[in-house]
Amino acid sequence: QDVLRHCRQHLEDFMVPRYVEFRESLPKTPSGKIRRADLR
Repeated sequence: QDVLRHCRQHLEDFMVPRYVEFRESLPKTPSGKIRRADLR
């Protein structure tokens, strides 16, 4: 909630995420890049 509140105060309405999810680690490809498609 604090993260979303901060976003609402500092970003335009269309840029505020609908939700925020905290993860222990990010999904990565074998070469070490972040798999952005898996985060959506």
